[in-house]
Amino acid sequence: MRNALIIISILFSLTFFIKCTSSIPIDKDKEIEQKSIYLANNIDTGSLNFLRKFSYGAKGKDNFWLRVSADTNLYVCNFKREGDTSKLSIWRPHKFMQEFPTTFKFDTSIYSQFTFSQVQDKIVTIELDSSKGHTLIKDTSVKTEQFFQDKNPFTTFSALTSIANKYGFIGSSYSIEIGDFFIFWLSPKFKLLYIPDTLKMDLKFKKYWLDEFKKGKKIEQNWSLINIYAE
Repeated sequence: MRNALIIISILFSLTFFIKCTSSIPIDKDKEIEQKSIYLANNIDTGSLNFLRKFSYGAKGKDNFWLRVSADTNLYVCNFKREGDTSKLSIWRPHKFMQEFPTTFKFDTSIYSQFTFSQVQDKIVTIELDSSKGHTLIKDTSVKTEQFFQDKNPFTTFSALTSIANKYGFIGSSYSIEIGDFFIFWLSPKFKLLYIPDTLKMDLKFKKYWLDEFKKGKKIEQNWSLINIYAE
């Protein structure tokens, strides 16, 4: 998927998200419950703080990370591993560069997607995709730190993806303008809602989310596992 708007749709349209992941076999309820218990009991404050900055959606080997700030979507990245190669695709690079300054020149007049392939500590290819479907692949051999001298995005998105893999969720979201709470998707059928502080919820949305919380099964204090197909 080369269009950032499509990626955002995958991440934030629940119906489309479920369709995209519908090829994943529906997990047994008990296995999902065990997964939710592990997440609720083990996820640390540092990981939660990290996830406050991004919304996430997985599809196969792709890990889409949308950088959010309050109610603004800044940029989208896709991080995936193929053997010994890590691939990072970027949309909206101007916002991305504010967080990851780089010497690389993004030509957004022609290209909308930029993919860097890294092996060990070197960028080995750069793939440029235009909105019209044209692709230019450049072979190179440059130390990643030469492109990203201040902050390495491969380190950031590798760490984020490791969090998702460790705790077994296929999607997550956090919206500070609604309230200080998280939604973790454990399968297309189950979401785990974490509301640590109801006092930090916007009053316009508070009743809806508290009612949603009550629909689920209490896993731990402030954690509710919700079957979205249950009546």
